[in-house]
Amino acid sequence: MICKRALPFRLLYKKGTNVKAIASGTVKEIKEDLMWGWTAVIEHEGGITAHYCGLQSNLSIKPNQKVDMGEVIGGVGDIPCEVAESEHFHFELYKDGKPINPLDFLGKTIETQALGNGAVD
Repeated sequence: MICKRALPFRLLYKKGTNVKAIASGTVKEIKEDLMWGWTAVIEHEGGITAHYCGLQSNLSIKPNQKVDMGEVIGGVGDIPCEVAESEHFHFELYKDGKPINPLDFLGKTIETQALGNGAVD
């Protein structure tokens, strides 16, 4: 299930649910952010950069690592700045540094096909 606000998207999944790369790419950065918790930033082809926020600290990727589409990068964790009504993580997508709607990039509905190919399992 997805709660659409402006950006980022809030993806509702139970803590520990596998989070997967939406496309092949290179891990640019992994950081513990005071607002978003553990965050992985992955650069994909075509100037696309994905931010996976609110992950568990035991990520299965490292900076500069190549990842394949659908590869598990970690599990849903916590978002420190929020008192959430349900467990979730945030997903942000940028093209050439500007925020874009993830549904435009994925070209599918997040609830049905897109997350089966990437994002969570």
